[in-house]
Amino acid sequence: MEKYFDATLWVYVSNTFDVNSILHGMVQSCGVTGIDSSNQQALMESLQQKLKEKRYFLVLDDVWNENANNWDDLKHCLLQLNSAKGSFVIVTTRSAKVASIMETLPRCDLGTLSDDECWSILKDRAFADANAPIPSELEEIGRDIAKKCAGLPLPAKVLGSLMRSKNSSKEWLSILESKIWQVSSDKEDSRIMSVLRLSFDFLESPLKQCFSYCSMLKKGSSIKRDNLIQLWMAQGFLYPSHDHQSKQAIEMEDIGNKYFDTLLENSLFQDATKDEDGVISQCKMHDLLHDCAVEVSVCESWTPDFGNEMDDGVIRHVARIPTQKLESMPKTSISRLRSLFSNGPVSNTIFQKLTSLRVLSFSWQAEALEELPYSLGKLKHLRYLDLSRTKIEALPKSIGKLYNLQTLRLPIYFGKCPKMIQNLINLRHFYFGEGMKFEAGILGRLTNLRTLRDFNVDEESGRAIKELGGLNQLRGHLNIRNLEHVRDGEEAKKAFLVEKSHLSELTFDWSLRPTNNNETDVLDGLEPHGNLQSLKIHNFMGARFPSWITSLQNLNKIRLWRCDNFEGVPTLGHLPNLRSLEIVEMYKLKRVGAEVYGDSDNSTTLFPALKTLSISRCQQLIEWIEAPRISAEGEIVVFPCLDRLRIDGCDSLESIRITQGNASLRELKICDCWRLSSLEVGLEYCTSLQELEIRVCPVLVSIPIPQGMPSLRKLTIEWCGEISSLGSGLNYCTSLQELEIKNCDNLTSIPITQGMPSLQILRICLCAGLSSLGGGLNYCTSLQELEIGYCQNLTSIPITQGITSLRELKIDSCWRLLGLPSGLRFCTSLEDLEITHCSSLVSMSVSYVKCDHPDSTNEPEEVSTGVVEYLSIQEDCRNLESIPPNLRQLLICHCGKLKYVPTGFHHLTRLKTLRIGPFWHKLDAFPDFQLAPNSQLEELWLFGWPKLKSLPQQIQHSTCLKELWIQDFGGLEALPEWLGNLTSLESLRIWSCKNLKYLPTQNAMKNLTKLKYLYIGGCPLLKEGCTKETGPEWPKISHIPKVIF
Repeated sequence: MEKYFDATLWVYVSNTFDVNSILHGMVQSCGVTGIDSSNQQALMESLQQKLKEKRYFLVLDDVWNENANNWDDLKHCLLQLNSAKGSFVIVTTRSAKVASIMETLPRCDLGTLSDDECWSILKDRAFADANAPIPSELEEIGRDIAKKCAGLPLPAKVLGSLMRSKNSSKEWLSILESKIWQVSSDKEDSRIMSVLRLSFDFLESPLKQCFSYCSMLKKGSSIKRDNLIQLWMAQGFLYPSHDHQSKQAIEMEDIGNKYFDTLLENSLFQDATKDEDGVISQCKMHDLLHDCAVEVSVCESWTPDFGNEMDDGVIRHVARIPTQKLESMPKTSISRLRSLFSNGPVSNTIFQKLTSLRVLSFSWQAEALEELPYSLGKLKHLRYLDLSRTKIEALPKSIGKLYNLQTLRLPIYFGKCPKMIQNLINLRHFYFGEGMKFEAGILGRLTNLRTLRDFNVDEESGRAIKELGGLNQLRGHLNIRNLEHVRDGEEAKKAFLVEKSHLSELTFDWSLRPTNNNETDVLDGLEPHGNLQSLKIHNFMGARFPSWITSLQNLNKIRLWRCDNFEGVPTLGHLPNLRSLEIVEMYKLKRVGAEVYGDSDNSTTLFPALKTLSISRCQQLIEWIEAPRISAEGEIVVFPCLDRLRIDGCDSLESIRITQGNASLRELKICDCWRLSSLEVGLEYCTSLQELEIRVCPVLVSIPIPQGMPSLRKLTIEWCGEISSLGSGLNYCTSLQELEIKNCDNLTSIPITQGMPSLQILRICLCAGLSSLGGGLNYCTSLQELEIGYCQNLTSIPITQGITSLRELKIDSCWRLLGLPSGLRFCTSLEDLEITHCSSLVSMSVSYVKCDHPDSTNEPEEVSTGVVEYLSIQEDCRNLESIPPNLRQLLICHCGKLKYVPTGFHHLTRLKTLRIGPFWHKLDAFPDFQLAPNSQLEELWLFGWPKLKSLPQQIQHSTCLKELWIQDFGGLEALPEWLGNLTSLESLRIWSCKNLKYLPTQNAMKNLTKLKYLYIGGCPLLKEGCTKETGPEWPKISHIPKVIF
């Protein structure tokens, strides 16, 4: 997508087709926030700024609008974005009527799944082990259930997840014989809803409450795990309990996590997204499942999804209802509300009535909200308050009276926390921006806190690190900043991090360069609990790392950043669970050696669990020394699980020695190592390697590609100027799919002799010494894209037999290239052909031509797609017969010496875009060219020259033509009458026709009923004749919506 479009946008539309809401969704997809969704002008200005002259891809998902006027209103807005041609709008809908209203191209109807495919989905969900044998009786019943899914994947997924907990044939049979299948088969959504309702009915009671509460969330939105659990907790759905075995209390958050996982396992949530630690952090809800949640909560919830008529007396939860409707509710009804998700400001009058409210959240539409009334303090039962998407800069003092508040989310730019926050003794989750300032003592009193992402040690306000001492319930991630303000190790110990057993991730950050030498002592005093899983140390200037690092047996991630005074890395090789190690900008680090691996005499496996190792911008690192392979205990295994290795920005690194390779390694990237001359990584032993990337290693002489890397899929070599050969091992990379070589000036050949059957993409650029590609290209039978640029010594491209899979060929600035591939005629799938700046080209097996003759006064034109050829034309190149007929775009222009147009256009039946001319300036008429009888040509650019007095008549039958550009027809005085035959024409541009005075007759112009855009430039006589109201040509164009001079 990124290759063809500058921007991709996704807007979930659903039942309400509101133009402003869609534009607001597009703005958010562009990364812009803070614009009022009701201000269409502001939305359009933002989109015009973001999408001007850009090609975008917009998906309007789940559209149900059957009003054509609404679609016309949106289309009118889209046409004003000044975006580049080629932008696409994709609409997804389950309604054929919606498709008929919105479609401009043939629709793509998604068919249903086969019964076998439904059974496969159901089976995968129903059985933990997909490879285990299935009892024949269960399979028979399961296949019958799969048939009843009618080819729809959602019921198959949901039923399969439900059946996972049913092990007996009797239980499966009860599903098969359920009354849900009695719904009429022609009511597809009703049948699916019955299946979903069945799954809901099997949930335990607390889970039913949690699922139905999801109706409060906006349809199609991402659901953040922690946020949803905190909402459940605020409503009292999560009851604290005790583990019978450990006899320890089970936190509400842990119960919520269990419920979330259960709903996900039951396929009631989908599209799960994992964070960097592999933990599912958010998900989505299928729109039909959201409808199911709405249906089961209809008695007590009110959102736009429920319609307008609701029984005020039973409503408990309200979301996204206009403020004026809320104000119209009786006081007794408002007083019963337990949830309010508001789109806008809430008046002080309403606040005083919300006496039972537990959840108050303001959405993006409420971003104009700048203050809360003092009566906020009367919401005694409030447990959840989300202000993160508002512009509130201060809180009323009455917030200190919200003693039951459990979750508080403030805007990230919120400046100063009021002192009354210290009264919120039940606060468990506190979210705010990095820059928020606290008075001393506030946080220390919030002893129930579970979530505190940032703690800034503030010398000015007196907030000392000892405030963390009593917060032993903290869990998740804690970032302690400004550690330069901690006096010594004794003061650091007062944080009592060693007692915080629930913290999983700690970041220690010295923000400023210190003036004393206490950092080592301070870090010693910050010893965490042994349960810690992730440790990040930033800007540490001590001379050594603390000894407690090696005792953290549960650590799985370590990041050391800008620890400048340390010349080595702590001994980490014996940490049994360490999976990720990142070393960044340790400027005095000189070697990676024995001190990192540890004492091998005590262990036969070093770094036993490490999967990712990254060393970046360590500018004094000289060498990498591999660990010893033999010890007193026997053979030593190093990095047995290593999956990714990245080394970049290590300017002084001269060699990397891992001679025995690594069998588990899948990705190896070495970049910006300017002195690296030797690479001894035992690639022949890297039997799992899939991606190898070597960039900016200018003195590296060779890359030892062995005859045995069958798993390699992608190879990238850039800016390695001393490499002269890749060796013959390339031929044995039988799984290689992408090969990219750039800026390797000394590389003389790429030895592809036997062909690489899996290769799909080959890019070679800026290899000045390259003279040969080898003859194996013919055997690269999967090749789809071939791009060669700025290879000045390359004289030929050895494609003699044709590559039937090739779709795109680009050759640029190969100045000594003498001929195009002779097998090009056999490349029957070729769609895009670009040949530019190949000034020595003298032989053509094809004749798609563009002249770059020295006598030509025309400048080369940049064209991003299509066929672009800059050639020295030979007089005998007269036909296009040998060109593959699948080309869609063709350019033959700026050919200053060409006296005729090659024949054979009639073969190009799929041609959509043609740009042609100018030719030899002494010609009196445009050369003949014959389009295919069933031509599908939609875009035509005609470039003339001063002597021309007429347009080529061949185009008058191009009834599919939508865009026509006419330029530099110097002798043309009147446009022909046959122009009126181009009844599909939508855009007409006329440029630099200095003698043009007349358009076709008024009747001919009136035939162009689809013409919406007319541009006239550099045509002074015609411009004068088209003067509004008074010009003689004006009546011919007055009906055209947009005319520009």
